[in-house]
Amino acid sequence: MSVPAPRVAMPGRFKGAMVIMVVQIVVNAFGGLMLISDINDRNQYGQQIPGVAYVATAVDLFFAVALLTCVLRLRSGGSWVRPLAKVLESAVMLSAIINLAAGQYLSIGGLALAIVVVVLLSGPENRYRG
Repeated sequence: MSVPAPRVAMPGRFKGAMVIMVVQIVVNAFGGLMLISDINDRNQYGQQIPGVAYVATAVDLFFAVALLTCVLRLRSGGSWVRPLAKVLESAVMLSAIINLAAGQYLSIGGLALAIVVVVLLSGPENRYRG
């Protein structure tokens, strides 16, 4: 009978990245729900809805679900999760840069959070495997 390996404590940097990702989940989900509400209100009053509103809603909700999946899997220590989280955060950075170019200066906060998460997940001590 084999003895299971002892569980390794999750590094603090890992926990920090997870907390920031939870904040991103809440913000993206809230943004997506607000866009859905706006689309419904515009529909109700017969106003024209720009196509970008549907795209922005889908992107917000996609990032919320994808980041939630990453946070849940990070806790169990899946080896594929860190690279996926870094790719998602890179996409968040790209989206924030596009929003900055369009004049949405509040997106600098999202850009900063994404950079911090990538840095926290890239540390050499973050070889956590659950």
